[in-house]
Amino acid sequence: MPKVLISDSIDIIAEKILNQNNIEYDVLTDLTPDQLKLNIVKYDGLIVRSSTKVNKEIIEAGTNLKIIGRAGAGVDNIDLVTSKKKNIIVMNTPGGNTNATAEHTMSLLFSLSRFIPEANLSTHQGLWEKKKFKGIEIRNKQIGIIGFGNVGKRFAEMCFFLGLQVNIYSNYFESIKNEYKNYQNLNFEDIIKNSDI
Repeated sequence: MPKVLISDSIDIIAEKILNQNNIEYDVLTDLTPDQLKLNIVKYDGLIVRSSTKVNKEIIEAGTNLKIIGRAGAGVDNIDLVTSKKKNIIVMNTPGGNTNATAEHTMSLLFSLSRFIPEANLSTHQGLWEKKKFKGIEIRNKQIGIIGFGNVGKRFAEMCFFLGLQVNIYSNYFESIKNEYKNYQNLNFEDIIKNSDI
């Protein structure tokens, strides 16, 4: 039976998937690089996020390693050259964090438009400066989104449903703009000039 090491904190769903597929696994999230190098020989697979740096030494020590999975979009923390030389498959989950990232962006938008960090600090200082932190309503505002990848698409959708007028700056968007009639395609200069947000 294959055995996998999960070396970074990830959603419990990963463990459920491994269980459903009869894959044995260990969750060891506090390993130092030296400890990982010593222990990796016991595993056929390694699942990481961004904390674990899967460098040449770790890959070469993983004599049974067949696959490295990155729970996230990037693979910059994995030595791809050494992995390829050792015929180790490296995979990632580029869409896995799309909604979470778009929601986080929306949270930041609300936080900034309503001065939440400043108001929170002021309140904790015993002040009650309601008028100072009035903020703005975002409905009917022009929002400029630079980039239209997975996160940009999801964020644009969220903004549109909240009543924002969505402007996109993206070379890619130009080729698919007919599929997104509710959004306006602007060049970089115009998106900066014409966006409230």
